Amino acid sequence: MKIAGVQMDVKIGENEANLLTMERHLRRTVAQGAQLTVFPECALSGYCFNSLEEARPVAEQIPGPATERLHAICSYGPFQRRLGSNLPDWRGAIEELDQ
Repeated sequence: MKIAGVQMDVKIGENEANLLTMERHLRRTVAQGAQLTVFPECALSGYCFNSLEEARPVAEQIPGPATERLHAICSYGPFQRRLGSNLPDWRGAIEELDQ
């Protein structure tokens, strides 16, 4: 299995800009034969939020519009499809910052 790792400058809270960057990288890695492309943690929304309330507006559902766009790029071959994200109702690290 060919695996690609992507290093990118994630723009905090700018999902559309980050998604466009992810799509560009994914098209390139797919064209180069990668069956799995790994992006940075929270590549879609960014990671540095100070509260749950600050992060919630940019959280997205899985599946949802962003995952559908990425899935469409991968639908032409035997690619692994895995995505972690900040779900609108998630708990965890961000919630801990509120305490």
